[in-house]
Amino acid sequence: MRLRAMLCQSVLILFLLGGSACSPLASVLRPNDPRLSEILQISKIRSIQLRNGWDGLSPFAPTEAHYSLQPGATAFSGQANFSIGGNFDIKEPITETQNIEIPLKNIQAFLDKLAACPFSEGEYQPSIEWTDDYPSLKIEIELQTGSITFYSSSQGTSHVPWAMYYNDKTYVVDSSAPMAALAELDPYLETDRLNALINQAQNSLSHQPTSVPVPTSTP
Repeated sequence: MRLRAMLCQSVLILFLLGGSACSPLASVLRPNDPRLSEILQISKIRSIQLRNGWDGLSPFAPTEAHYSLQPGATAFSGQANFSIGGNFDIKEPITETQNIEIPLKNIQAFLDKLAACPFSEGEYQPSIEWTDDYPSLKIEIELQTGSITFYSSSQGTSHVPWAMYYNDKTYVVDSSAPMAALAELDPYLETDRLNALINQAQNSLSHQPTSVPVPTSTP
């Protein structure tokens, strides 16, 4: 009887702690599932795609910076594609492509900050409080098996909240951690080229001749 009571007590304690490693309760009660620190290991990454887009009331809209990066021995390298215009005054988008390279230490710092993101499973609802300001940011990491994506169309400097998509599930990241992660890469993203394209377009628009209507004679 004493042995049976001890076994029952052990089972109760195990239940309260979240179940055994083979129990379904282990995954239900685990607070950090999926474990981002295990998923976002640099050795498991096949490619990183970054997108920073914006649309709204501007002669230069939409603006977009897209990055495609592949791992190498000492750095992740690839191309940055920039584009502005196509909606209003600039009918044909102005584009530019740059080769970029990001050291492994910066990629690791980027991954570490992403892995620290707090998240909870749920439906993503972006924070939109005003009109004519529509950001679109995306971090897509292709792994050896599957992929994980962070996305935001929220307004504001940190674009909180974000969404996280992994293994056919949607999670909400109510944190600025993804923007902090991107800040680790920022020195290598050639973002000044996007500003240069805007300045180029602005100069072009300011030198366009203004059409003056020709008065017609009154019969």
